[in-house]
Amino acid sequence: MKLHIFKYTCNSCGSQFKAPEIGPDAYGEFLLRSSSGSLRYLNAMSNPVYDEVSKLVKTLPSSKDKSDIQLASIVRSAFGIACDPDEHGQVLHMDAKPVCPSCENQNITYWEATEPAEYVDETVEPVTHNKWGELSEKQKVETLLKITDKN
Repeated sequence: MKLHIFKYTCNSCGSQFKAPEIGPDAYGEFLLRSSSGSLRYLNAMSNPVYDEVSKLVKTLPSSKDKSDIQLASIVRSAFGIACDPDEHGQVLHMDAKPVCPSCENQNITYWEATEPAEYVDETVEPVTHNKWGELSEKQKVETLLKITDKN
């Protein structure tokens, strides 16, 4: 997968580093990140679980009277719970920034695309949903309620 390199500045330690991102022309495609630094790929347009989570979020009592933009934000913040954890057992997050190689925090204060543009070809495994698929609809809603109530 061809990924665009971005420059980041860590808010915790001030380190500057580079890490890959989905290119700006990729509609509905995301990199999910964990606190251990793992990456997974999501094409939200073709992922049925993304659509399922989106529909379930709309049924939550806390979603009443939310705009489409607010609902999309809720889906992005909650979607990782519907994905299998990374190889270290860490939850994946759609809006997470990369892990700082110096202090291992994800507290990024500044980022920008490299100019001129730099790219890297990297194999990124797609997200999987094995554990989510084993849940009943009621369990899925309860799981989403726990996550969305924290936000």
